[in-house]
Amino acid sequence: MPDQSSLGHRLARLRRRRGLSQQQLADRLCAAAGTATISRNEISRWERGVRVPSGAWLTLLSQVLGAALGPPGP
Repeated sequence: MPDQSSLGHRLARLRRRRGLSQQQLADRLCAAAGTATISRNEISRWERGVRVPSGAWLTLLSQVLGAALGPPGP
């Protein structure tokens, strides 16, 4: 089971609490960024911890989800 304090787990939990699918979150991030570079697959990778969003995407994620998301801990 993944670490429940991990960034990916927090991201998935916040997304689900807001009733968003991974595709809907990706669409909102693209709209906020003014670019169509994030897909549902990338959201899935972030949630599974395969990849970590960069600082710019963390900022947008925080805005779109209405919650602070910091960089992962050590």
